[in-house]
Amino acid sequence: RARVRAYRSALPGEEPVQDDNRELVEARASAILALTADAIVSADAEQRIVYYNDAAEQLFGHARADVLGRDLVMLLPERYRAKHADQVRDFGSGAIAARRMGERGGVAVLRKDGSEVPAEASITRAVVGGEVYYTAALRDVSERLRADREREALLSAALEATRQRDEVLSVVSHDLRTPLAGIGMTASLVERMLKAHPELASLVEPLAEVSRTVQR
Repeated sequence: RARVRAYRSALPGEEPVQDDNRELVEARASAILALTADAIVSADAEQRIVYYNDAAEQLFGHARADVLGRDLVMLLPERYRAKHADQVRDFGSGAIAARRMGERGGVAVLRKDGSEVPAEASITRAVVGGEVYYTAALRDVSERLRADREREALLSAALEATRQRDEVLSVVSHDLRTPLAGIGMTASLVERMLKAHPELASLVEPLAEVSRTVQR
């Protein structure tokens, strides 16, 4: 509990507080972190969970009382656990104090019921009272990924419909081109006949009109 209080007192930009103000600072920090829409999970250097907000309860399905003090790996899918300690150690010893996790495609978190949820995550490192704490902010991106898949499916369907339309138009154009060419040749003969025999105009004028229409 002392570690939880130390973490809650360490808001960015805050000056060290006297003991008589600590309760107020802790309450304010807790209220801010509890109300954020992102799941916030903090662990100490031994990867024991020391903070877990309301949004984390919704994301993971575990009650706060069931996770505080337990190993952080309980929230990770099995395939991530073997490398987790090394990754934390590398991050803890690095020069960068904050970074995104799973930059190439996000991460997955493990819910209490055993299901996995895709998430965007970032992690920060802070030293509070001489001890190192790691804080992860996570956001469920299930709905966004679902919308992306639906958008891609609609685009694919539209492209396929366009391809099929062009294919049909190509076939129809080819099928119409041959008879129209024959009509055009016949109509051209009619035009020449009119020039040679104007007296036949009343008889062949309908065919002449077809010739003009086709040649347009």
